[in-house]
Amino acid sequence: MKKQLTFGVIVGSRGFFPHHLAKEGRDEIIKVLGTAGYKIVVLSPEQTQHGAVQTPDDARHCAELFKRHREEIDGIIVTLPNFGEERAIVDAIRSSQYLKLVGLMTVPPWSEDAELSRPYFQRLAALARAHHLAHLSMGMSNDFEVAIEEGATIIRVGTALFGPRPKPL
Repeated sequence: MKKQLTFGVIVGSRGFFPHHLAKEGRDEIIKVLGTAGYKIVVLSPEQTQHGAVQTPDDARHCAELFKRHREEIDGIIVTLPNFGEERAIVDAIRSSQYLKLVGLMTVPPWSEDAELSRPYFQRLAALARAHHLAHLSMGMSNDFEVAIEEGATIIRVGTALFGPRPKPL
């Protein structure tokens, strides 16, 4: 029998963006992961505003939560529904002492023009350099060349290898 995976979920937020984006993003990731059969460990809206990480205090709350559940957590998913506070996210993971942050991943908005992905890849690469992280997972079949130019160490090219996925019915 296959073990049910548990993910620590960090929802990033910034105070000057509309807070409803963090709430909606949190609700959506919880729904998607739950539907897929995964368990989650995530801050509650009572612990931080909308259950999101926005400040160093929020990062500490998240690190404490992950520390309490360290035996259960198989991986971490970070979502930035309103371009969340990346430094607080990195601090939350690093402060947990039991989780090792080795890299970052992004999926920019899809476009036929691969160059439109470049600013997202550049920002992630700069963040990885600032925090001495070795791995960057970015770039898919339509924009992997740009991702490699910007420092990707992991790319996802399933469509290029296997063709497009069938549309769900």
